[in-house]
Amino acid sequence: MGDLSQGAAFRGLHQLGEDVVAVERRFFEAAQRARGMIAVSLLVICQPLNAQLFFLLGGAGEFGTLYSKGMSVNAGDVISTGSGEGLSLLLARGESLRIDANTQIRIDDNDRFTLRRGRIYADTGIFVYRQGGLKIDTPFGQVRDVGTQFSVAASTEGLDVAVREGRVNIENQDDLYSARQGERLILRHGQDASVDRIDSHDDYWNWVADLAPDFDLQNKSLLDFLKWAARETGKELLFDSDESRMRAMRTDVHGSVVGLTPGEALEAILATTTVRYRIGEDRIVIER
Repeated sequence: MGDLSQGAAFRGLHQLGEDVVAVERRFFEAAQRARGMIAVSLLVICQPLNAQLFFLLGGAGEFGTLYSKGMSVNAGDVISTGSGEGLSLLLARGESLRIDANTQIRIDDNDRFTLRRGRIYADTGIFVYRQGGLKIDTPFGQVRDVGTQFSVAASTEGLDVAVREGRVNIENQDDLYSARQGERLILRHGQDASVDRIDSHDDYWNWVADLAPDFDLQNKSLLDFLKWAARETGKELLFDSDESRMRAMRTDVHGSVVGLTPGEALEAILATTTVRYRIGEDRIVIER
């Protein structure tokens, strides 16, 4: 158990002008993953309080019918996922919002959402303490990111907030809490809040990798790809020398990793290079 720290007062919501929101969801069968997860890729263009579904990849059954190409997604709309279903939204400023199975969430604005039940994950980029931030309203209080990777789970029992990187503030009618990198804060009815430790590469985050947007290899270096893979897997990226880092920077990558999880893509891409490497539980090591 860790100590709870009281956060500072929240700033007002950063007002956006016209935003372009891209929503990416991709669909793959459980047989391909053996994880029982279905993902869909969407691209959405929207302005404040209004979103329009612009592009759809995949979709099957009732889920594919509900989220079909051409549908409008507006403020106030509710997105619901069932067993084995998931969505990944790419927002205007580069934030990734991922919606797990058996989740219901309402879109209130480009940077504000109401999580009624289930679990979501947000990656708001590499910049901590940036202007503005996502707001996630839940029955147990409001969660606001200070940056940059975190999950929020809401149920009838309480609220569960895990921080992979950066910091998150949680406010309800009684208290104000702050959870930092490596902490998992749990609020329960009639109980004191608790904080446990959680590693960035913990199995808890596996569902997040299943919904990671595909990485476009076009005009990218091996170093670009490795940074993405390290961030998505929660592993530390290490180079045994400046020479090995420069080599990764000068090496181009080709092909496609569409349909692969970040971990699978990492293995596949490195296998096509002459780079020596080691992939451990908590780190990726590139050698000379």
